[in-house]
Amino acid sequence: MTPAISGASFRAANFMPVDLDAQTSDDGVITLRSRIPLSAHDANLARTIARRATEKGDAPALLWRDHHDTWVGLSYRDLKREVDSTAAWLRRRLSSRSVVLIIGENARATAVMTLAAHAANMIAAPVGPMYALIGPPHARLLHVIRKQKPTLALLECGPLSASAAEVLRDHGVQIVSTDPEGLGGEVTPFADLLREPVPADADALIASLDVDAAAQYVLTSGSSGLPKVVPQSLRMMAASLAQQTDTIGGVAGWDQEMIEWGPWHHTAGAATLRACMASGGTFYIDAGKPLPNLFGPSIRNLREIPIAKMHNGPSGYALLVEALETDHELRETFFKSLKILVSGGAALSQQVFDRLQKVAVAETGYSVPCVNGYGMTETVGACVYTHWPTEKVGLGLPSPGVTVKLVPYGEYYEIRLKGPNIASGYIDEPDHNAKTFDDDGFFKTGDLARLVDPQDISKGLLYAGRTSEEFKLSNATWVSGGLLREGLLKALNGKASDLVLADDGWPFLCALAWPTPGTSLDEVADVIRQFNGSQHGAASRVARVTLLKAAPDPLKNELTDKGTVIRRAILDNRKQQVAELLSDNPGDEVRIL
Repeated sequence: MTPAISGASFRAANFMPVDLDAQTSDDGVITLRSRIPLSAHDANLARTIARRATEKGDAPALLWRDHHDTWVGLSYRDLKREVDSTAAWLRRRLSSRSVVLIIGENARATAVMTLAAHAANMIAAPVGPMYALIGPPHARLLHVIRKQKPTLALLECGPLSASAAEVLRDHGVQIVSTDPEGLGGEVTPFADLLREPVPADADALIASLDVDAAAQYVLTSGSSGLPKVVPQSLRMMAASLAQQTDTIGGVAGWDQEMIEWGPWHHTAGAATLRACMASGGTFYIDAGKPLPNLFGPSIRNLREIPIAKMHNGPSGYALLVEALETDHELRETFFKSLKILVSGGAALSQQVFDRLQKVAVAETGYSVPCVNGYGMTETVGACVYTHWPTEKVGLGLPSPGVTVKLVPYGEYYEIRLKGPNIASGYIDEPDHNAKTFDDDGFFKTGDLARLVDPQDISKGLLYAGRTSEEFKLSNATWVSGGLLREGLLKALNGKASDLVLADDGWPFLCALAWPTPGTSLDEVADVIRQFNGSQHGAASRVARVTLLKAAPDPLKNELTDKGTVIRRAILDNRKQQVAELLSDNPGDEVRIL
């Protein structure tokens, strides 16, 4: 066992060893790569999943709760039959390389259509339900249609998406749904696809796929505007899975029972589904969400089913640790088989990490390794991991086959990546593509990092925000927007649900915060005054604060599909309130700190 800082040992975990090649150039650029080579793998991921399904036969593959709240699902044999039937239906009715939109929550139909599109030589294009449910005018859905030019759409958002169905029909897109009557108009029942005869050469057709052609279009978060479209090939997806298998596969539990809520239209959720299906595990679809009023189903599922790996984001872990601290039955089941905790999407706070370890030690006598997986849409999945037991929350080090370039950026480093999993650009974005890669072919992530220990690079990286969150005050000092926002929210400790900072070229720093119910402007101001006392310089001290009443509006592009606030849109859409912050004599809605 590896000793933990808390005094308890870490539970045994079969991680890839740290074997790092680190080089520093004369201009301070650091390149990092693992000396462990990427393992051999089949570049045709669709063939890998089909073969695994044949091997597993009647073993359970995909499970969900029915309307009686009972677990039901598909065996691997049934899943393969449904995928093969759906693929045959697609091949008979669509031209090769047609784009198939898949709009809906995690469910049987969305899983089958995704795998079938890959098998049929189509382009799967997963889209979050928000795109169908928010409207009119359906600006984001129209953006997707213009960029991706779909031929067919699986629409699984219920009757509320009837207006989205009209938008799709107006653009010549055929619609398939498990609830055709609820959508109205011409809709093909999904059941018709499942009745299509499976051709004798189904596996041969999968084997003949072009692994370098785009197999799916995935949307970026849209944090800097409307989402961009990232093409991902079967080879990229296979390389990503091999990287993850080499790095954490020994403890990931993909071949066992998994309970996952992560949406399949996002990178992490889709990668987990592929890993489980390729490994022969059992995937339980978790209908819960990491929100206070929607987390109940997740707790119930985790109370019933022991798992080897828990994958969640910071908000989900914050809710989970609260439940673990008070629910003995949950704690007993949760830690029974658990080998690792995996965090992704944003940096897990040290406070939540410490509380999780305290509960783990109390229940088992051991700490549980917490792995951070760093990746994005353009990398297909996580490709930088903390693949060793540590009590310091960080980004980690590169997986096999990935090279990380750290370019000096003030007191931090900008992260750049190269590897077989990295996308070559964006669909229909020539100007952006020209700026996305440096002269050495490295993808510029826009993320910032610092070294855990400058004297020992093998201890990994720490997240330090995004270049897009950085801005200059009028005195030319840089504001580290991401880190400062995180620090302020931690200090506010639940008094604000979120906040944005303003702004480039201003003489002083201001904050606009969404208060939680019952919190006053004076309460928020008092906390920020105390926070300012621990800071140094105008670039880290908030001079004025106001409260925002209206929630971020996705129709005004103020929220990404992941629910992340878009700072620039918030400020641009609230010009009167923003101007009041700069006023020589601000009104009662502003506090000068």
